[in-house]
Amino acid sequence: WIQYPATDPHARTLVGEKVTWGWVAAVSAMHDALKAQTPGKVPLLFLHTDGDEILDGKELGDYARFVSSNVTKHYITGCRHDMLLNHEPEKNDEVLKLILGWLSKEGVKGPGSW
Repeated sequence: WIQYPATDPHARTLVGEKVTWGWVAAVSAMHDALKAQTPGKVPLLFLHTDGDEILDGKELGDYARFVSSNVTKHYITGCRHDMLLNHEPEKNDEVLKLILGWLSKEGVKGPGSW
């Protein structure tokens, strides 16, 4: 989210990149490694949306339990894959507010307190 003010969401490409068989194999291997690990206890915020044309949020939500036993999941409608780089500033604000609220709930203080 720190990069958002410096990135014009309208300058982002609307066409995806090429996916190779090597990339697919690497993703599959990482999924296998993720499933084999013991989940940590560090709080994890998992965000997903219906507008993600790259990842399946429901599938990834299942994988989140392999990363941490302390997962908070939030579904936000109408976002893009990069959930803080939406074309609508209101959506970016909604996501950022959710992230900051979760951090606050978890006891993480903002940059002003560092």
